[in-house]
Parts: sequence; structure tokens; C-alpha cells
Amino acid sequence: LNVSDREIAREQLHFPDEKLHVVSNGSDTDQMRPPTVTQRNDARKLLGISNDRPIVAMVGRLWPQKDPLCFVEMADRLIRDGVNANFCLIGDGELRGALEEQIAQRGLRDHVFLLGWRDDVPRLLHGIDLFVLTSRWEGLPLVILEAMACGVPVVASNIPGNRDAVDHGRTGLLAEAG
Repeated sequence: LNVSDREIAREQLHFPDEKLHVVSNGSDTDQMRPPTVTQRNDARKLLGISNDRPIVAMVGRLWPQKDPLCFVEMADRLIRDGVNANFCLIGDGELRGALEEQIAQRGLRDHVFLLGWRDDVPRLLHGIDLFVLTSRWEGLPLVILEAMACGVPVVASNIPGNRDAVDHGRTGLLAEAG
């Protein structure tokens, strides 16, 4: 259980405190730690983006829970407000086609990239400048812990699970879901 799940189990399901234990997630700090300059440069090459813009990324399945369409909308708003950055979605899933369509319709192909499923996420995290998670619901997302361990600033939706990982204003920022 995470802290939010414990509260639900206690308050809504009426489990006694002595039967509830929070077991916190963690990340492999041998892989997940701030990168050296060489690791950062190598990760930027792995991302396959050939310019010097800051990189904002999200890692997760492209399906409704993770709300990747919200990520594309966010990127669109920021670009229209003059933010010159790249936005990467790392992952794959049922919403890929809808995302490709939105990216094309909004004219974002030079700024928003769908990198697909990757098995080198620990290395890729070393190349990004800001991690964003737009999820509608979560347990306790390990990818937030991994990004933090790599020294990447985090902005996440203000939902149970994310709130267990991000202390708003101290270890990252929380924004209303959607």
C-alpha cells in the first residue's frame, strides 16, 4: 500500500490500522542518479533529437489512465506561449494514433515526438530537463521516483499516488489533473 491507499483502506473499507502497512517503493540508485556530462550527452543522442532545446518528457503507456492527450495539449499551449522546447512521449499504447493525429493537426511535428516503447528508460532520463506525468489515477508511479533520483525536476498531476511521491513546492510541483 502507499499512503493514499492506506487511507482508503482504513476510512472506506474499515480495515484496522494493525492490518495495514505502507511499503514504500524505491528505485535502483546505481542506475538512477544524476548523470555525468558524458551520460547526459549520450542520453541526448539516444533520444534522437538533434537540437539544443530543453527536453520535457513523459514516460508511460499511451492509454487513458496516463492522459497523454493532456501532455500534447500542454506542449501546444507552452509552444504557443513562446516556450522553445522539445516534448517527448516515451511509451506506446492504444492512443498512439490519436496522439499522432493531434500532433499533426496542431502543427507540432517539429516539437512533439513519440519515441515508442523503449527498454533504455534509465539512460533516457539522463537526457531530459523536465519530467511531466499527466496521469488521471496512479498507485505509486515508479517513474517519478526514477526521474527524481536522476536529478530531473518533476511536475505531476495532483492525484493520490503522485502526492505520495511529490511534496508540492519542495520535491516537485503538482498540478490539477487535466
